[in-house]
Amino acid sequence: METKHTPAPWGIHRGYSKHVFEIVGSKRESICATHNWLESDPVEESRANALLIAASPDLLIALQAQSAAENIEFDVHAEAFLKLHGWGDFPHLTALEFAFNLRKLAIAKARGE
Repeated sequence: METKHTPAPWGIHRGYSKHVFEIVGSKRESICATHNWLESDPVEESRANALLIAASPDLLIALQAQSAAENIEFDVHAEAFLKLHGWGDFPHLTALEFAFNLRKLAIAKARGE
């Protein structure tokens, strides 16, 4: 399957003001930014939005892995993805267990944990 979006991992960093967070790719290329223009808007909301956006490639891969596991297939790209993120090696897991772990990691990233 060809990926047309910026490859994972994505991350965030503070933008040009305290209410702006930039979502960046692995080569620090800008993907998009979250903005809360009003000073009364909480910075935490802008950061939470950025974290959710930055987790989207991880969430996509987790869902693809789960879908593949349900069809008794295994996507070797998911294992490479885990190693790229430094999340370890899971050769002892079944495809469904592997997908479950991917899902937990992606959710944690989306929550900023």
